[in-house]
Amino acid sequence: VMETAKDVSDQNKLKEIKANLHTKFDMKYLDYTDVKDWHTQKDLDYIAVCLNDKWGMASSDGTMKINAQFDSLGAYSDQEEVITCSLNGENYYIDKDGNRKLVGDKSYTYLGSFGSGYAPAQFDGKYGYIDKDFKEYHFEYDYAGAFANGIAAVQKNGKWALINDKFKSVTDFIYDDIKIDLRLPEWGRSL
Repeated sequence: VMETAKDVSDQNKLKEIKANLHTKFDMKYLDYTDVKDWHTQKDLDYIAVCLNDKWGMASSDGTMKINAQFDSLGAYSDQEEVITCSLNGENYYIDKDGNRKLVGDKSYTYLGSFGSGYAPAQFDGKYGYIDKDFKEYHFEYDYAGAFANGIAAVQKNGKWALINDKFKSVTDFIYDDIKIDLRLPEWGRSL
């Protein structure tokens, strides 16, 4: 039984108790069937975790922030403060507490993370972009990636190109593969 401060008349004993309290720690064992990359943005630090084939969100101390209930869970979009998710075949965006936040009128096959005000989306076999009001832009691609630093990779007829956040071509569709360095400056915005 631990003594309280009022029970200790000897100040040295109190210092010893205090020192012992500072060195105590708890070990937590977490058991997930899968985990994704850590996401750290603003006031949110989490990892997407899978339990029993459902995805949720855990904080760095292991506390579940969003219960494992989703079929998939994407990255947090700092811009719109949402996370893309899928549940029972429906794709939409939730807030950091797991509440539905942005939901379209259509059944999108895929929704990506927001960047430069737009998120990639797939509907009826084609990719394009949506804004937070689900207004659609350029659903003409075989694949569309998220914008990073004002640039996104898009694919048509098996070839890749880069576009800027004004949906203008930065390159022609001539590449077999494209890798984007997210640390690049926003050189594509002015094109």
